Amino acid sequence: MAAASTVRRTPSRARSEAPRVCVTTTPRATKLLKQIIADEATVTVNIATADNATNLAPTFLAEMTRRYAGSAIGRQELLGEIVEDASDGLWRRHWIEEARVETAPEMQRVVVALDPPVTATASSDACGIIVAGLGVDTPAPPRKGEGKLPVSPRDVPEAQSSR
Repeated sequence: MAAASTVRRTPSRARSEAPRVCVTTTPRATKLLKQIIADEATVTVNIATADNATNLAPTFLAEMTRRYAGSAIGRQELLGEIVEDASDGLWRRHWIEEARVETAPEMQRVVVALDPPVTATASSDACGIIVAGLGVDTPAPPRKGEGKLPVSPRDVPEAQSSR
């Protein structure tokens, strides 16, 4: 896979006159990796998987290219880019980051749902997991037979008044 090698120059506090740290990784958009890269003492070198072809099995390189070329994950895995969001994703990373809280709110109900893959092979889909909670400060939706849940913006009173 592609690697982004990061060498961070640190103040000389160890026995060595010029201590170094070398980080080699597939670049994922993590807070820690972004902090290291943004540090002025960091030197970053991006290397594509193809640049390392002499050290890889030709069948591996061909398979990775076949699987990932032209996709967002390919930009990360083959080209060594930090990909913030997949263009076809349902969620955006910044939505998640903006919704983060220091402590979890008190919940009146929490549901954990799993969508396991049907098969268990190398080409199987990933397992989907979602956790949803209803806060104590949130009115509960009507239960079956108690009323109608909104199914479109037309069904929400605020949306009707703003049209």
